[in-house]
Amino acid sequence: MGGLIFIDHDRANIGSSDAAPTPRTAAGVVSDLHQLLETADVPGPYVLAGYGNGGFFVQLYGRRYSDEVEGVVVMNPVAPAYPWLERALPLFDEQVRAEERAYYRGNNDEHIDWLASSKQLENAPQPPSVPFEMLISTERECLSMPEGRQLCLESHEVYEQVTREVTQQWPESSYR
Repeated sequence: MGGLIFIDHDRANIGSSDAAPTPRTAAGVVSDLHQLLETADVPGPYVLAGYGNGGFFVQLYGRRYSDEVEGVVVMNPVAPAYPWLERALPLFDEQVRAEERAYYRGNNDEHIDWLASSKQLENAPQPPSVPFEMLISTERECLSMPEGRQLCLESHEVYEQVTREVTQQWPESSYR
């Protein structure tokens, strides 16, 4: 019997972890986690849980290492670049569109290239038949933001549509 792995540890380039070359991709983060679990001899199978960036990473981990995964819980993940950018950018003015494009190209705290990472997720094996929970608190998240609150509220419907579509890819899924 394995354990719950919450993907919100100090990944490379954040917290007290070592620096890594940038930009990084989700595949690199997932490979690092896989190596960490093997090196630490943490027995599987795992229930993976991730919030924000970690929510994206656990999806890719679950698809790449499906034989090691017993379930996946995703909370307010970064949305895959496409269709998010296609649907959300028209809602924003040119400055915000430029900022959002830059974020997805790697201008973010972890220097993650979300465009390349989204392609990695898209090209990953199909999601396994394990319990998958998508937990979204979009409006609450928006209200807690000191900056960008209005933009978040204006785009939350698109975010919810995209995350519902992600959830539907998993055979045993639930969206809350």
